Amino acid sequence: MGEKVALDTPVFIYYLEGHSDLAPRCRRLLADVERGKLEATTSTVCVLETLVRPLVLREDQVVLQYKEWFTHFPHLTVKPMTMDTSILAAELRAEYGVGVADAVVGATAIEAACTRLITNDDGLRVLEGRGLRVELLAAPRG
Repeated sequence: MGEKVALDTPVFIYYLEGHSDLAPRCRRLLADVERGKLEATTSTVCVLETLVRPLVLREDQVVLQYKEWFTHFPHLTVKPMTMDTSILAAELRAEYGVGVADAVVGATAIEAACTRLITNDDGLRVLEGRGLRVELLAAPRG
């Protein structure tokens, strides 16, 4: 099995919704997961965030397709928020001031012993203080 990586919500949204600039990078990344070159972990919070748009648009078939995709994608583990995850997420919020969803994503990555967190949120770089390399899908603006 390959390197353990954590995937944040943007990876899934860009891939599933075909984001014009970043979908190709996400396709390559998820192809590596599918082949087992990478062992990926994500949080149920990422599933929640990915489902919002099709739910708002009342695209029931898309919601079902996304649920099936998350359930059956090879070498992708979707981790629920446990008591331990909640406590670690609270510690991350207290220490770094990140939002709730970001804290849960970070805690999930740390608990799963991932070496990298792939995101598009530059604010998550603070988690590098916990030994997690944060990799952005796109270069930060500025």
